[in-house]
Amino acid sequence: MATQAAPSPAAEKVLEKLIVNFTVLSPIHIGTRDGSLLPMEFLYDGQRVHVVDEAKLGRFLMERNLMDDFVHQAFSGHLRRKGLGKFLEEKARGTDFKKIGPAVAAYSVPGGGPDMSDFRPFVRDGFGRVYLPGTSIKGVLRTAFLYGAMKAELTGSGEARHPREAQVNQWIQKLQNEHKKERAKKFLSAPLQKEVLQSWDIAGKANDQNRDILRCLKVRDAYPVNGKVETRVIPIQFLSKKPDGSHYWSQKPKGKGDLVVWVEAVTAGTFQTEILWDHELWRMFLKENRSKKAPASTVKGVLLLADRMNRDIAEHEKAFYTARGEPQGGFLKSWYEALGGSIFRIGFGSGMLSTTVNLLWSESLRQRIRNVCGLHRGTDPAPKSRRVWVKSKQECLPMGWARIRIVEDEGPDKKSAAPAPSVGGQAQKSTDKERASGAPEDPIQGLPETRRQKRASSATSAAEASRTAGMEEARKQPPKAPTPPHHGPVGGAAMPVPSKGLVEKAKTVSLTDKIAMERLFKEMERADEVLARKAAEVLKDRMQRQNLWKSTPFQVSIQEYLD
Repeated sequence: MATQAAPSPAAEKVLEKLIVNFTVLSPIHIGTRDGSLLPMEFLYDGQRVHVVDEAKLGRFLMERNLMDDFVHQAFSGHLRRKGLGKFLEEKARGTDFKKIGPAVAAYSVPGGGPDMSDFRPFVRDGFGRVYLPGTSIKGVLRTAFLYGAMKAELTGSGEARHPREAQVNQWIQKLQNEHKKERAKKFLSAPLQKEVLQSWDIAGKANDQNRDILRCLKVRDAYPVNGKVETRVIPIQFLSKKPDGSHYWSQKPKGKGDLVVWVEAVTAGTFQTEILWDHELWRMFLKENRSKKAPASTVKGVLLLADRMNRDIAEHEKAFYTARGEPQGGFLKSWYEALGGSIFRIGFGSGMLSTTVNLLWSESLRQRIRNVCGLHRGTDPAPKSRRVWVKSKQECLPMGWARIRIVEDEGPDKKSAAPAPSVGGQAQKSTDKERASGAPEDPIQGLPETRRQKRASSATSAAEASRTAGMEEARKQPPKAPTPPHHGPVGGAAMPVPSKGLVEKAKTVSLTDKIAMERLFKEMERADEVLARKAAEVLKDRMQRQNLWKSTPFQVSIQEYLD
């Protein structure tokens, strides 16, 4: 594995924090715990899919004396077979069908189709907002961390195969003797994770979970920037590949047409999250594991691992697609050839290669893993199928890709997402030059620290901070103008930064917009204590009047200013 880098200024902080943006490049779907919605739980009006609110539907049925009919058809199974839309179209005569959906819906999404027997909704929070769960993002970063550690073992070995392949073959042989395939699937990566990630000694802790090095990594839920993303209910098809390299569409059982899964996917927009690395816990791990190596020890380092893993996957996907058979294979090949910049893959349809380290193994071992732990496909490519969206006759998109950017924290009024470079633009050209020259790829490197980081680093001794930061900045980039201090001690006294209109912002901010609220709290942190308290009083009063105080996730943050 790669050796540890020399300590950087980030390592001097107790908690390193970075604001990170994910800009959607292709449809992303994160499902709910309940899975698919059945035909009696939604209705399609020809243009939009309306997800039913039980209370609204109940009132609608009662007002039209349809409740008994509804219950009878639900218990008999007729409603499940024909769907809520057909039932209401038949029974609610005299009512404009286009108006029924909005009247009974919790929310509505464009898209869908008449042949949609069910669909998978996008995960939402308690306020009905789509978001990327922090657990899903961390799952990708965890795989990337393991992938980076495993790839470091291969680098410089001079071997055609990974040195762990013999060990993995032994595990597969053991799993082959198991009768429960689901158990085999679930625990396939457990030995690798335990050996590489969960074997870090720490004082007083014996369980594997406590010895997991990625306890240092914390990821917040990612919410849409400015509260806006585009979602659609779209049909996902399965494009497969034969051993001869030609593509075809996977079919439903008994040849009843192309296999299709309907999902609600985010098709455009940007999500933002906060990712943290606990350096105090990291130092505790280092103290007990002097001989161990890790591929990264900062947030930026982990993000680079994810970018590099996904670049390897993108290169593999580009080689996977051909222009033989179905033309969509050629469209997808072109899409991957134009893909540049820092990339990230998440969610449904990202596939086996994005959720495991299987790309490091030989093709024959990947086939064996697939045949033992999944469906037996003989010598077909592993994996042999891809979930894709045929957007038009000339456009086909893979699932789950996003552009990743670290955002400089310039305060609530100035912070904005860095624009994603155009596909095939200058960013792609520079990347091609780096690859051709063999130079290390580090598209995330060189971005300035956030102000939160700068405030945290001021807690270290002035002399040490000056020395380490000076050396690092001189090495990485030209010197820049100093940033005015915020809450840090200056001359023995705190110097708050005045914030004009803070109370006015507290009066107008959307109380259910997580991003807007967090930006307001950042401004309150830097404001005069009296002014911040007034803003907190306004927020609490508004929430109490709107019956949000008991349920809001911001209650603790507001109360801190009032106690």
